[in-house]
Amino acid sequence: MSEWARVLFNRGLWAEAARLGKLASEKNGGARSTKTLEIAMDAAYAVDDFKTVKNLGEELVEKHAGTASARTASLRMGLLAYRLQDFERATVLFEKLVSTSSSEAIEIQARYWLWRSLEKTKSERSNNEREELARRFPFSYYGVRARLEGRGGDLDWSKENSKMDPKVDKIESKIWVTQEEKQSFDRALLLVSAGWFDDAQLELAILPAATTPDSKAVRARVWAAAKNFLTASKLANEAWDAKFELRRPELLNVVWPPEYREAFDTFARAKNLDALMTRSLAKQESGFNKRAVSSSGAMGLMQMIPPTAREIADDLRIGKLNLPDDLFESERNIKMGTHYIAKMLGQFKGHVPLALAAYNAGPTRVDRWLKSRPSMQGLEVTRTSSADSEIWIDEFPFAETSGYVKSILRNILLFQMVETGRIVTEEPLWKSNLSAARP
Repeated sequence: MSEWARVLFNRGLWAEAARLGKLASEKNGGARSTKTLEIAMDAAYAVDDFKTVKNLGEELVEKHAGTASARTASLRMGLLAYRLQDFERATVLFEKLVSTSSSEAIEIQARYWLWRSLEKTKSERSNNEREELARRFPFSYYGVRARLEGRGGDLDWSKENSKMDPKVDKIESKIWVTQEEKQSFDRALLLVSAGWFDDAQLELAILPAATTPDSKAVRARVWAAAKNFLTASKLANEAWDAKFELRRPELLNVVWPPEYREAFDTFARAKNLDALMTRSLAKQESGFNKRAVSSSGAMGLMQMIPPTAREIADDLRIGKLNLPDDLFESERNIKMGTHYIAKMLGQFKGHVPLALAAYNAGPTRVDRWLKSRPSMQGLEVTRTSSADSEIWIDEFPFAETSGYVKSILRNILLFQMVETGRIVTEEPLWKSNLSAARP
């Protein structure tokens, strides 16, 4: 029964998954019971069965304390309290999560909704919580939103970093290497200059690991020069998390680079889309690795799975695809991925976050979820990114998709900041991506 509850959940049959999961949890014990209870709770949330959510959530917190499922239950109950406008209870639940959570993803959500709950009660603490969120998680979607709202919707990067030491005009890193490692580094530089990026990455992998914030920042730029933006992003994030002064424009360019910009611009224009969205999607999907392959078989810059790729090839009259090679060709992949997100925008009435969720989880799941929740009716035609209108992103039944949508919305904003030096908000934050997408 536990296994079937999971299968039904993944198929989007949430009412059935909730009933079966609840029954299975009563008969099972141990870790299986914990996960089954979580599935039943999330499934109940997906059909607006709030009474069951509350009952199962309380059971998880009380009887399965200390587990990841219990932390998820606390988050769900906090979100539910917020949705039901019980902001005082929401505040209590989110405060407890902030103080006890060992998960960064849950802490970011808890801090964000704690701030929003305090806003609703007009608490003087709300500004402090907003600034703490911005300080601790400055490059998360919620951290960027906190910074934007704290600056009146106009975030100027130069002003944000005015507190940096003006004497720090360059970052250096010295490492001890063997003769062989030095030769590898020299070869890597030569290969980068010749455009042989894959070979350069093999040489860079021989170097000793970077251990200090400064060395990680320097190494991030080296890896970016070799076109490995995934490794560059990881090192840059570790560097600026450890040292505020490293939150510099040249390091942001490593994480949000102008890679393939011309192709993204060309194909986005053809579909009346903003290329910032498609570039932001590709960064999240592949980190701009044109030969990326996921565990589910998705390939290339915009991570197309073979069935979807064949469907799009028919739409575009490309002919029979030669997989995987055709999806590793960057311009072809960008063209196909742009066409697919345009289709998702058309299906979900131009609502960018819903279209992004459909790109990741599949349009059938998203459509079924919208229809299963009375509280979601009319979401597709809303044109606001207020906290109340975006709470659904954290309520979505699949955590991976929830994080995915927020990451791309964050990427859109930070690409703006990297390329123009500031973010000036409109309502909604994704307004510039709304258009009559061409099928």
